Amino acid sequence: MKWEVLPAKKNPKKFVFFLTFVVFVGLLFGLSFGPIFGILALLVILGSNANFFTKTKYEITKDKIIVKRPFYEIKKDWEWVKRIEIDKNGIFLSPFESKTWLDPFRGVYLLCDNPEEIYDKLKRMGKT
Repeated sequence: MKWEVLPAKKNPKKFVFFLTFVVFVGLLFGLSFGPIFGILALLVILGSNANFFTKTKYEITKDKIIVKRPFYEIKKDWEWVKRIEIDKNGIFLSPFESKTWLDPFRGVYLLCDNPEEIYDKLKRMGKT
């Protein structure tokens, strides 16, 4: 099972707001502290939100979960997954059996347009 997600294309209003915000902050820092700090502010904001405007590719096989982003790749074996949660924007895979404060740092979130459909396919594969 494979799919791609590009959140900026899915939410054009958020993308326009994001670009407006980035330009505003860059100008604000540039005018207040100098052009180098304006450029640095732009780079920090763009870098920290890169997942929003870059394509992410997901692949689920019978052995692994693979998440490919522009500068790195995450591979996890199914034995690693102890809990699966579904919400309106995707599926969260956690290495912990119950909720913990470490979930955002250790888990993998799979963005998708149709999480129920992917969850059903995971059930058919025997992964839930």
